[in-house]
Amino acid sequence: MPAKFDWRNLPLQLLSLILALVLWVYVNNEQNPLEQRIFSVALQARGAPEGYLVSGLPATVSVKAQGSRAQLNAVNAGDFQAAVNLAGISPGENDLTVSVSPPPGIKVLQVTPAQVRVLVDRIGEKRVPVEVSLRGSPAEGYELVDVGASPAAVVLRGPERQLGGLAKVTVQVNVQGITGAVEQYVNISGLPQGVTSNPQGVKVSVMARPVPAPPGAAVSPGGQGNQQAAGAPSSGSGQAARQKEQ
Repeated sequence: MPAKFDWRNLPLQLLSLILALVLWVYVNNEQNPLEQRIFSVALQARGAPEGYLVSGLPATVSVKAQGSRAQLNAVNAGDFQAAVNLAGISPGENDLTVSVSPPPGIKVLQVTPAQVRVLVDRIGEKRVPVEVSLRGSPAEGYELVDVGASPAAVVLRGPERQLGGLAKVTVQVNVQGITGAVEQYVNISGLPQGVTSNPQGVKVSVMARPVPAPPGAAVSPGGQGNQQAAGAPSSGSGQAARQKEQ
């Protein structure tokens, strides 16, 4: 027959169990106490829809975690997962909640910041003309007769709020002292952040030629025009003609 439980010793047995549990907790906390530590965790963006640009998202968030000394010693920031969900975002400012998944046995006490504000914009394209800006002047006695860019227009791609203020792109070339045809490949620069150009540069062609002499001007050996009306008699020939008439 099975032994009968002695109910008379139940209070003593319960007390022994409670004392053993308290002693175990005390010893465990003394040897491996609960601690708190702060980890700098990389922030990830998930569920981003195509055709949108998100700016203002911090690279990391600060996570205050709690665990035993042994548990905290065994983990690092890479064992945490911090993310924001971009599904459902709309153009403009969006407030997103940061969610953190800790490693097993670790409790998250605080996340800083708990929310992040990001700026969302649609990605668009816009075709704009290329304007050539000249720096310097051709050589003395020369003038510019042709300035052009190939291609004459480029396609810009970026946030629509940035593209709205762009009516053209400008490239600059140096024509100081040129005496003929010059070609330069110039990169498109000075665009707002997040805006790119296709193509990234253009070929600029510039032509300089000698300044033509005015109509009817005689050119001296030194190259200077010595103007005299065509068919007009000189002062010497006019005087000889008057003497002949007398």
